[in-house]
Amino acid sequence: MSDDELQLFSEERVSNDGNDSEDMDEELITPQKLLQRIESAWMNEKHSPDILPFQGEMVDLMLGQLAHMEENLEAIDRNDFRKITHKMELERIRFIVASYLRCRLQKLEEFTQHILTEERKRPPDKKRLSDAEVKFAEDFFESVERHFQLLALRHIPPNQDDITKRIVRPNLMSNVFFRVVKSCGTVVNTNDEEVELLEDSQHMLPYQLISDLIIKGDIQLI
Repeated sequence: MSDDELQLFSEERVSNDGNDSEDMDEELITPQKLLQRIESAWMNEKHSPDILPFQGEMVDLMLGQLAHMEENLEAIDRNDFRKITHKMELERIRFIVASYLRCRLQKLEEFTQHILTEERKRPPDKKRLSDAEVKFAEDFFESVERHFQLLALRHIPPNQDDITKRIVRPNLMSNVFFRVVKSCGTVVNTNDEEVELLEDSQHMLPYQLISDLIIKGDIQLI
């Protein structure tokens, strides 16, 4: 991958006379740094029991970079060994992006109602799903409900209809293994013991105890 710089535009919410507005804050990011961020988001999503905030800007930038790399590959002679290595790297990056998106879709399918319910409670600047993911989850939920109604619900006795109200939720107290990116104080584990989170240290703790630190980027799931 070349070292040419890309422009990354990240949204910042600023207060202006009591009203929130959106401003575009320009940041320069190299393709290598972009790849590191995508890999980090992928690993976090893969090992997290709950769905995390969607890294839409990172995905869009990487897809643009992939298209640029494909164009550059066309200019290389097919007998040039560099074309083989660059193509392998291209496929690796494409796999990471696809796997990241697939992980999110799997969670949406497994915990649809839970994720949609929690998403509706969040303020606009704390949303975790893209508009496309919300649409997919809502359509998927309606389809499953309709299918379930036709096949099973109408045959369930009225005194047992409470089973239809059960919501499948992720186990937020499941243990996750992580590396501390930036020292961030201490947390109290399930045994009421303090665990000091020092930079580059590795720990295993229940996800719910450190979920905010994952979103902040202070720790990395591994």
